[in-house]
Amino acid sequence: MESVGVVVGVLAMFVALAAVFFSSLAMKKTDEAHDTFLHAHIDPLAAELVEIKGTLIKTKKLAESQQTDFAGLKEIKQDLTDALRDIEIRINALKEAVPAKPAKPAKTPTWPG
Repeated sequence: MESVGVVVGVLAMFVALAAVFFSSLAMKKTDEAHDTFLHAHIDPLAAELVEIKGTLIKTKKLAESQQTDFAGLKEIKQDLTDALRDIEIRINALKEAVPAKPAKPAKTPTWPG
């Protein structure tokens, strides 16, 4: 009778291992189904994110380029403003140095007729 207990114990271990094996298979199938479902929805979003990131990098480079161009234009504006002030100072100095000539009287047009 002692061997009956051993046989029942071995059978119980076999049933337990079979249960673990079949539950592992069921979990694997559900995991694959979930992964397929997730990849079907997440992969397009990931591709969009990569595209948006590329566009963002291009936009950032363009903004930096425009900022550099704007700084250069501000320098040019300042240089031109300084040159214009210099010209105005010289014109005013010439006006003060040269006496003004009296204006000639305007000629009255003669009409043929």
